[in-house]
Amino acid sequence: MDKETIALVEDVRKSLVAHAKTQTSDSAKKKTRKITSQVIWEPGPYLDELDNILSTAKTKAEATARIRTLVRSSEEAALNEMTLLPDDTGHHKVQSRTGGDDLTEIPYKRSGPIIKRLSDKHQMTFGNTTGPKGNLTAQLSLSNATHKFDDRATGLERESGIGKAIPKDKVAHNKGTAAYANMKGVDLTDDQAIYNSLDGKVTEQVKQANVAIESDAPRQRAIRDLTGDPLTYGIDADPADVAKTKQSLLTVDQKKVKQSYLTLTGGKASFSAFIPWFDYLEPLDQLTGGHIESTIDKGVNMVRQAVGQKPNPVGHTVVKDPITNFGNGVARRIWDVGNMLSNQTNPYPAEIK
Repeated sequence: MDKETIALVEDVRKSLVAHAKTQTSDSAKKKTRKITSQVIWEPGPYLDELDNILSTAKTKAEATARIRTLVRSSEEAALNEMTLLPDDTGHHKVQSRTGGDDLTEIPYKRSGPIIKRLSDKHQMTFGNTTGPKGNLTAQLSLSNATHKFDDRATGLERESGIGKAIPKDKVAHNKGTAAYANMKGVDLTDDQAIYNSLDGKVTEQVKQANVAIESDAPRQRAIRDLTGDPLTYGIDADPADVAKTKQSLLTVDQKKVKQSYLTLTGGKASFSAFIPWFDYLEPLDQLTGGHIESTIDKGVNMVRQAVGQKPNPVGHTVVKDPITNFGNGVARRIWDVGNMLSNQTNPYPAEIK
């Protein structure tokens, strides 16, 4: 790493660190810290523009604002390049804030060579780099279920009803998003100690990213079969390959894309996804004199008898306040159907007990 690059990145680092300390908003401070980390971990994509900003900005405040915009837009572009489906989430193999403020407070003439050693060892680049050797790869365009252990899926994944399909220890963010953002207990005057700490954090994150890729593999294989393109979610795919696959997906049946999520659960859906619809069932049931509930009863009994279970009584209970008491009987019957169709025994959720 040449002296000019080190000096340039050091100027940027100091400006961003100083700017973060002046922020009164926690959100603004957090964003500035993240951008500082991204520049430290991999300044390569920004070097020319950083040089231009520092040489043309009239004030440090202007320079800092332009640097923040540059890095944010670069991250958005990189994620867009490597994220295949609209409902996928691009995952950084090594999180931007790895090392946290402890790392960004260290002069770049020390942290730069340390990160270069890590890059050489792990045969990858960090930050917002893309492609097979980058920090954002085609395989890490993950379903929400394999990205984080939450139920915040969108679009077709949400419609598929898989919910939290993957155990927490098998998702990319198994420890959340801040687990690696510090170097507590590390002697920050010792470059080898810093390297060892960061190497452990990088190694663990790379390993967990591979776990998440394996978790998402059935879905990714299903999409690959739909496109007929071996580079779909491919280990060697670059941004151009991803762009080509996106075009192929325009002609793919979206119902089959939605069905691909069921490969993560062995074909089972979590019927909790349909609970919000229960808000409307009881008022409708009241207006139809119980026809909705009795029809559902009969349907449930058909399923129960088909799998060797005794039928439930068919009936209708009038609810005095259909708006606030929204048809738990109907909801429980639908839940029963879900359990039987998916061969599960999930207990009733709290809202319909």
